[in-house]
Amino acid sequence: MGKRGPAKTPTKILEMRGAWRGKVRSEDEPEAEGKLSCPQWLKGDARKIWKKVSVQLTALGLVGTIDSHMLARYCALFQRWLDCEAYIQKNGMTYICQGKDADYEKEYPQVARSISLHDQLMKVERNFGMSPSARVNLVPQHTSKKEENASRDRYFKTG
Repeated sequence: MGKRGPAKTPTKILEMRGAWRGKVRSEDEPEAEGKLSCPQWLKGDARKIWKKVSVQLTALGLVGTIDSHMLARYCALFQRWLDCEAYIQKNGMTYICQGKDADYEKEYPQVARSISLHDQLMKVERNFGMSPSARVNLVPQHTSKKEENASRDRYFKTG
């Protein structure tokens, strides 16, 4: 099931608008641990895509060692989508078939495959925060014991 309500507006946009939410929103960015390494099974152009995308996601601090295979699958899907799009650019979206009574137009299988791959890519891109609204929804999943204790102490005013 999808997330409820409209997508959050990115903090940078809120700040540019002068909105109060841009000033009070948490600036915590998720931090991934470990270094990405490209899986051996990823070959060809998909590997080139890996190099480009992994640098960008690492710079944002969104990926770590555990994300290597998911990112590799994304790169493989992206390469398949590019192949379908190249075929469509070269041959068009439809071809003529001969029927008993008349000729009719039929869609190449690559068109449906391209649409399906597009939908799959969008889901993975949301998970990796590859859109402004997706990046806003990313929240760090872990806090240190020291941070938890400090938060509890402030709330209960201990000490």
